Amino acid sequence: FTFGAGAGSGSKGYEAVGGDFDHRFKSLRNDLDTIRKLCRGERVGNAELFPWPSALGGPPIVIGAWASERWMRRAAEQYDGWMCSGSYGRSKERGQETTLRSLRTKLETFRAIGGKRALISSVMVDLDQPESSLGDDEPFSLRCGPESAAERLGKLADMGYDDVLLVKTQLGRLLYEADLPAEDLARLRGLVQRGSATPAAG
Repeated sequence: FTFGAGAGSGSKGYEAVGGDFDHRFKSLRNDLDTIRKLCRGERVGNAELFPWPSALGGPPIVIGAWASERWMRRAAEQYDGWMCSGSYGRSKERGQETTLRSLRTKLETFRAIGGKRALISSVMVDLDQPESSLGDDEPFSLRCGPESAAERLGKLADMGYDDVLLVKTQLGRLLYEADLPAEDLARLRGLVQRGSATPAAG
């Protein structure tokens, strides 16, 4: 089990729960500090977890960050890894679109500051689409045939990404592993066997 956390980039979620979007990074830092203390068995206010000895310290924490090099540095120096979005569709002008080129550049930045484990989350997958090539500056996804998807995953593994988290949707609803028929799971797992390297897919 790995715990991934990030501050988010949209204000609507914060508004829905009465959160402070403008101070989200401070909240993230404080909340992660609280989680770590509880996982170490420390008391925080009136809260105490009493973790089992085998679970003391809690799960590895990876930080979700795309545009914030400050948080990428924290992910490298203070946490257990860094996670970027595989479906971040912001404009090219802002330099935040997820493409093969931007994924390569961001990973190089993370490695240059000493970062180790690197994940890509939320990669949309639909293997019933036609086989197609993907240019370095096109939006990244696995909405393509299985051979093309395996090739794209191989490129991510060759870059040095350690894990790729795949997302499948149906009628606008996110599907989890338990929602997928056995043949769909077999097709997804087969992707990493055909790729030139072996990223973990889940």
